[in-house]
This record gives sequence, C-alpha cells and structure tokens, in this order.
Amino acid sequence: MSLAVFVYPLALYAILIENVANPDYAFSRTAMFLMFAGPLLGDTFAYFFGTFFGKRKLCPHLSPNKTVAGSIGGLVGGIVGGLLSYYVQLLFHGAFPLHHMLILGLLMGATGQIGDLFASSVKRWAQVKDFGRIFPGHGGTLDRLDSVLMCAPMAYVYFSLICGIQVW
Repeated sequence: MSLAVFVYPLALYAILIENVANPDYAFSRTAMFLMFAGPLLGDTFAYFFGTFFGKRKLCPHLSPNKTVAGSIGGLVGGIVGGLLSYYVQLLFHGAFPLHHMLILGLLMGATGQIGDLFASSVKRWAQVKDFGRIFPGHGGTLDRLDSVLMCAPMAYVYFSLICGIQVW
C-alpha cells in the first residue's frame, strides 16, 4: 500500500505525457491546455462557489471544506475551461468543435473533483495533512496536480473513443 502513493501519480503522469506527446501539434497543445484549464478553473470556481454559497458538506470525512455548491461551481468552472480551450486552440489552428470542448470541460471539472477526493482519501489513509512542503497550507505538490493527473485518462479515452484520434 505504501507504493500506491508513488504508483498512482506516475501512472497518471505517463498518460498525461501520452496525450501531449502526439506529433499533431494542434492536438497536443489543445489536449495539454484543456487538461490544465478544465480542472484548475474547476478548482477555482469550486472554491468561490463554496465560499459564497456553500452550506451543505459534500464529503466531510474526506475533505471537510468541500461543499455541494462548490462541486457545482467546479462543474461550471470545467465548462468555462472547455470554452477557453476552444478559443485558445484556434490560435494554433486546432479543429475541435465547440460541443466537444464543452463536454470535455465538463468531464474535466467532474474528474478533477474526483482526483481531489481521491488524493484526500490517500492522505487520510496515510494520516498526513500535506503531500509535501513546497506549497505550505495547500496540501503539497501532488495536491496542486491531483485533479490534472486524474483528468489525463479521461481526456485520453474521450479523444480516442469519441473523437477518433489516435492519441499515440
């Protein structure tokens, strides 16, 4: 079980690299931007929605500060990340339709929250507050990337199965 803390981020990081290492420049940049914009904007919107509207706790035994309103905000933020990704991809001649980017943004917002909760469960299991000391009070380095890393397999599957792109 101790190796799980090392294996899970490395395996997800490998999938992230598979998405980004595609020889199609426009695809790889779109995938990279989306895998960061979706979950990070999702986290940001979740924080503000939860702060201003959150009353009901989402999963208090894993993450006591997460609220249902914050979770809804995370989904909205993911969609905004997909919308932003759609317009950014146009700068390097990406060709993904808007509806795919919005669906992917929603999926990134939802999957990012699952990544946050999964990392919280690993921390609870290991009985640690933070994964490191680089970002004190923010859960460590892995806590900054857990949602992005968890989104990598979702993006990989969506791009491969739904969009029909050979990712690697």
